[in-house]
Amino acid sequence: RNNNRQLLIKVETPNWGYEGIFRVTPAHYLHINGKDKSEISFWSLDVNRPSLYYADDRDYVEHFGLLLDDAIRKTLPQTSRLAAEFSGGVDSSAILVACQKASLAPTLFTHIPPLNRIPTEEDRNVANTITQFNLFKRHHLIDAKQFDPIAVFKRFADIFAGPPPNMNCVLSNPLHQAVVEQGCDTLLSGYGGDDCVSLLFPSEIIAQANRQDISDLALEYEYNLIQGTLCHEMRMRMEYSAVAAKAMGLRYVYPLLYPPLIEYCFSLPFEQKFKQGEMRCTIRRYLLQHIVGMTFNTKKGAVVPSAMQKCRDYYAQGRFESHFVDLPFQNYIDSATTLSDKLLLQINAFMLKEWRDRLVKRNRRRSSESCSA
Repeated sequence: RNNNRQLLIKVETPNWGYEGIFRVTPAHYLHINGKDKSEISFWSLDVNRPSLYYADDRDYVEHFGLLLDDAIRKTLPQTSRLAAEFSGGVDSSAILVACQKASLAPTLFTHIPPLNRIPTEEDRNVANTITQFNLFKRHHLIDAKQFDPIAVFKRFADIFAGPPPNMNCVLSNPLHQAVVEQGCDTLLSGYGGDDCVSLLFPSEIIAQANRQDISDLALEYEYNLIQGTLCHEMRMRMEYSAVAAKAMGLRYVYPLLYPPLIEYCFSLPFEQKFKQGEMRCTIRRYLLQHIVGMTFNTKKGAVVPSAMQKCRDYYAQGRFESHFVDLPFQNYIDSATTLSDKLLLQINAFMLKEWRDRLVKRNRRRSSESCSA
């Protein structure tokens, strides 16, 4: 507010579905100076910046650890009741190491697969990883038994004025609900690690690992994923998850998205990111330095497996039919080529219709109250 007047700042950004409404690009600050406005990214990467070289490989890990410690210290509120998303993978494990070094013991929450799925090697790796931490005694496995899809869709349609651009923040509701019930108010997440910190390279780059210019190809891909043409999904998911959590009284904290840490990892030479067929070398060595015999979880698959599977089950059983009626953008829904895509499009259309109908009712009520006055 300025002189008791609400400032409406319009900043044009791509991939936005509402006409006449503009938003700040995710992972950016909006800087206003008089009539001038500009967006500033949370982090600033320079592809022409020379790589950082140390004489001793151990210094790379030491530097990484210092920055992660700094991220934990500077991003956490002074008085917080800590929780942490814990998949058993590299990123969430690294955050727990940093917490352990800082004598912090967040309550852990892990999404688990649907009950009708046979446990895999991935599940066993998660369990093995958890047992290697002695400080963390409070650990909750999150399923979707209490997840009511339609009720959750309706609630978040009101929060987001329709559907969010990324549905993970909605389908994470069972975990967010459990965090609240355990009395926690700050949620640590390893999200962004495989995008921004010692990232996972796609197979087309790995296949060319012996090429002389592979480091340039990798650097270009890394830049696009963090700050360039491929960064949209990561930034949207980060910010909309924060909005969803805030609506429930939670604050998301992403230690691996700490700008100095991202900028440091971006400056690492390629051989510190990919060596002898192994990716994410620096963060893996960091874990091995602190946990003897660390078993890495090379997990693959859904982020919210139980909630998404429950939606698929309800869809197959026809339990959404009475709700998914007269949906907008039916032509887009009909063009879907897979059942999963069609389901997600229908969920998005349902949330948009739900918000539109509520808005119409509110406007009618306000108009009626105005006439009565």
